[in-house]
Amino acid sequence: GDGVCRFMRVTDQLLKPLPGAMGKREPQGYLCHAWLSEDRVVVATDAGDLLVLEAGELKAALNSAPADGAPIDSIAAYSKGFVCGADDGMVYVYEKSEDGKEFYKRTKSFRVEGNPVRVMSLATSPSEEQLVCSLENAQIFVLPLSNVEILKEEEMNFELLTHSFHGRAITGLDTCVRKPLVATCSMDKSVRIWNYQDMTTDIHKTFNEEVYSVSFHPSGLHVLAGFADKLRLMNVLIDDIRTYKEFAVKACRECQFSNGGQSFAAVNGNSIQIYSSYTCENLGNLRGHSSKVRSICWTRDDSRLVSCGMDGAVYEW
Repeated sequence: GDGVCRFMRVTDQLLKPLPGAMGKREPQGYLCHAWLSEDRVVVATDAGDLLVLEAGELKAALNSAPADGAPIDSIAAYSKGFVCGADDGMVYVYEKSEDGKEFYKRTKSFRVEGNPVRVMSLATSPSEEQLVCSLENAQIFVLPLSNVEILKEEEMNFELLTHSFHGRAITGLDTCVRKPLVATCSMDKSVRIWNYQDMTTDIHKTFNEEVYSVSFHPSGLHVLAGFADKLRLMNVLIDDIRTYKEFAVKACRECQFSNGGQSFAAVNGNSIQIYSSYTCENLGNLRGHSSKVRSICWTRDDSRLVSCGMDGAVYEW
């Protein structure tokens, strides 16, 4: 923890602390550790230092540690040494040193290209053939650890474990009635179309504005999304999501296609605006809430709309 690195020993079914592990070393933020043998452990700090301890005592600070002021958040041990993950998508491989001066030497450094964030967690497969890395932006990559000697450091050697995910909080989700598809939007300014049968991402589109809400047309051919600046009706193509029409509704946090798909409702502050899906004509505005509308729902036959707001009122229109 912050300034705390403490070893405990179990005696008589009780945990008893051992004397100070770091000796006279200035306290730091100790973020992670990994056991390399029965009595040897490596500890990483928030300044990028790597400390080797044996039997609860500090033996050395590795000279080849990044020590660049950036934190090391994850360490994974393997038979040849250990791997650590740092900031800026960096992964460092260390192996046992035979020269006697250093316990471990850095043999390789790899960067997860296009992901300049912290590496939060590392795990090796039982066969030690693969290293899995989870990043701060919620992406998971795989590095072929068994081939690490022949990999070139300047190349992108990581592959996605399955597919990419949203990097920040998901703000909206809707399913398609006629196809096995799900649409999601996120604070990372992206809209994604997922196939829940194949468990894959069909389409991924990143925009310039944050996306607050999303609704899927029953046909699966159109998506309605509320952005910080406008409400956008978009066409779902084979490999793209393309804007068809924009509406002057800012920060729309709730929008919904009707069950038949012929119209849609969008929340604009205290009011609800109804539009035709095909002509984009404004069919009417529903006013009655005295505070922001939080949720809307069409009845099964699309003849009525139910809404609730922060004013504690529920209306049927």
